[in-house]
Amino acid sequence: MSYPELQAKIFLYDIFDWVPALPLLEPRARFLHAGTLTKGGRGIAIMGWGGAGKTTSLLKLCLEDDWAYLSDDLGLVDTTGRLYRTPKRIQIYGHNISGQPRLAARLFRNMGPVDRLAWQCRLMLKGPTGVRRRIGARAFLGHMAESAKLTDILFLERGTSRDPELLPADTDEVARRMAAIVLAEIEPYSSLHRE
Repeated sequence: MSYPELQAKIFLYDIFDWVPALPLLEPRARFLHAGTLTKGGRGIAIMGWGGAGKTTSLLKLCLEDDWAYLSDDLGLVDTTGRLYRTPKRIQIYGHNISGQPRLAARLFRNMGPVDRLAWQCRLMLKGPTGVRRRIGARAFLGHMAESAKLTDILFLERGTSRDPELLPADTDEVARRMAAIVLAEIEPYSSLHRE
């Protein structure tokens, strides 16, 4: 990718993607790098490094266990601990639907034949991390909520075991882990400079 193409990509997918959500930030509200959802009075934020399974987990819970969607990747929480729905579109990669027939069927039902062919070609050429589709949450999931009280934070982390492990973490530990992720994600902005 050339330098101007990289800058355009950073602007479009990293900077501009956040701009429409800025008016949602009322005083004392903050963004979370998390997928958020709710069910039965519980509000959950799913956090973790890119590729850890946040979006796949969120989509499976919404489609297969009747959780209500609030956000994917960009959650919004206020100082009282209330989560809010955000308008950001869901970004679904090939790896999100790999081995997930219900997710794949839901994604492809909204695609025309040309889009399906383009998806398959890109998947063959670039692999599951090189193909993605942005789709509105209502069109993809249907079931959405407006807000929920944050009751649980899940931090997904890939380890050597295939079995999930639930480890307790206090707020300081969660903040430390999330700070490392945010610092790594904003690193590409260091390449933005005036020529």
